[in-house]
Amino acid sequence: MANGVFDKVTCTELVVNTSNPVTGLPMGRLRFGGNELKVESLCDDPAKVRLAAPGGVQCAISFNQLQPDLVNHEEVFLIYGSVTEDGVGTLGGQLKVYCRRKNMTGDAAMKLVAVLSVAYTLDGEPVIRLDPSTQMTLGPFAEGPPPNGIPSALIAQTNLAGLLGAVQVEDDSQWLMAITPSLNTMCEVDVPVGSQTTLRLELRRTQNGGTSPYVYVAIDGVTVLSEHRPASMTPEILTVPLSGTGTKRIRITTSAQDGTVEIGAIRAL
Repeated sequence: MANGVFDKVTCTELVVNTSNPVTGLPMGRLRFGGNELKVESLCDDPAKVRLAAPGGVQCAISFNQLQPDLVNHEEVFLIYGSVTEDGVGTLGGQLKVYCRRKNMTGDAAMKLVAVLSVAYTLDGEPVIRLDPSTQMTLGPFAEGPPPNGIPSALIAQTNLAGLLGAVQVEDDSQWLMAITPSLNTMCEVDVPVGSQTTLRLELRRTQNGGTSPYVYVAIDGVTVLSEHRPASMTPEILTVPLSGTGTKRIRITTSAQDGTVEIGAIRAL
């Protein structure tokens, strides 16, 4: 020990006990032994590990592979918690899940596969958003059904790029869009419907001029909108009547000629 600071401590187990400052009764215990860290509650209150940061509150739990030098790490999985990104309203929570992809290195190897957030929601309630590539095989992570009016799953897509979350948010900066211009684009989602009577869509063109693309909308296989032609790159709100209850399958098809059509938020209201 130099100047009251330990340079190195070697022991078989490190134990820290805490007690109630008023009653003196034991409250908790921290034990670090072998390759395990244990946080134990010794009273009628759950054991907790709290991560905190100022301002934007960005905290993470990272799962890493220890390298042969026993010093450096390679990250393989990341759980990232923060306040919501929209910055609107009172304090809200957001959780992102990243998974490392094979045959890649650096930050680009970490792929965002799921988001649990209240950002961009009309009612302030949490919504789970999944990357389509993972959703197709893993299914939704939610234990219960999503709120009525919000897409629960991206069922099919053609020439689309973007997260499933893009069809669940009310943010003009996030769109499902065609990868290749001048090709048909299709987006099919399931939407649970209760008392909602209107289907609301956001559309915009990727370029002005030329022949306007056509947009078709079908609900449970029945065409409810045919040959709608978005006029410009300015986002427009499109509404069609919605009847009945239960899960409705919504299919939006765009036939692009000059440029293509981007699909934004999809909601039942």
